Amino acid sequence: MGGEAAEAVFLVISGMLRAFKTLPDGRRLITAFMGEGDFLGLAVDGIYEYAVEAVTPVTLRRFPRHRFEAILDKSPQWRNTLLHNATEELRLAQDHMVLLGCKNATEKMASFLLQLARRNKRAGRPPSPVCLSMTRGDIADYLGMTAETVSRSLTFLREDGVIDFPAHRNVAILRFDKLAAQSGGSALHE
Repeated sequence: MGGEAAEAVFLVISGMLRAFKTLPDGRRLITAFMGEGDFLGLAVDGIYEYAVEAVTPVTLRRFPRHRFEAILDKSPQWRNTLLHNATEELRLAQDHMVLLGCKNATEKMASFLLQLARRNKRAGRPPSPVCLSMTRGDIADYLGMTAETVSRSLTFLREDGVIDFPAHRNVAILRFDKLAAQSGGSALHE
């Protein structure tokens, strides 16, 4: 998808994807995890900027670009949904810049878990538990850490009584207040 002509827009119906860029030296930078209700392929200059891969089985709804634009012209509801999603994506990108530039490993992990809890809440699910359907390596590439540091940060948060692991790939957030304090932000603002 990255670098190709943006001929379609996709709506994520279910599942999770990762958006990434491969740097000239071969390193991978994950820029976002996308799930239910997110749009893919919104390209201003007609070229997809990022590659996208499925993290879990995914169901997408595909719209040819011309059809998607016609739907937006005729439907204020879709236009409002797209504006809301674009605004949320911009907020997440700004938060991600702060996370990468200013936070230590525990703050990064706490911020990431809160981001997943907010995603649950927006989808009408309980904010906890959150599902870590992506690998530790994916999380590391997103947070600018190593997989080992991801594991150490999760262990630290568990030992501090902030989170627990009730099932495979699930993280129960036991103390939102402490997780927010660890992240340097507020708990579940929307």
